[in-house]
Amino acid sequence: MAAHQTGRNSGVIHSGIYYKPGSLKARFAKEGGKKLVEYCEQHDIAYDIFGKLIVATDEKDLAGLDNLL
Repeated sequence: MAAHQTGRNSGVIHSGIYYKPGSLKARFAKEGGKKLVEYCEQHDIAYDIFGKLIVATDEKDLAGLDNLL
């Protein structure tokens, strides 16, 4: 683990799911995550892919989940 990193580095490969679809942020998050995984595999660097669980905490959030699906 990179103990020397700043407090802003969460160590998470972000999916881009919270960015506007088609935006540069969404595209870069998705492409960057893919390239990082490829780099780790090429250099025998351990990583884990846990996935993401998104839940509705209120009935009004259900429409947003339908959009994601």
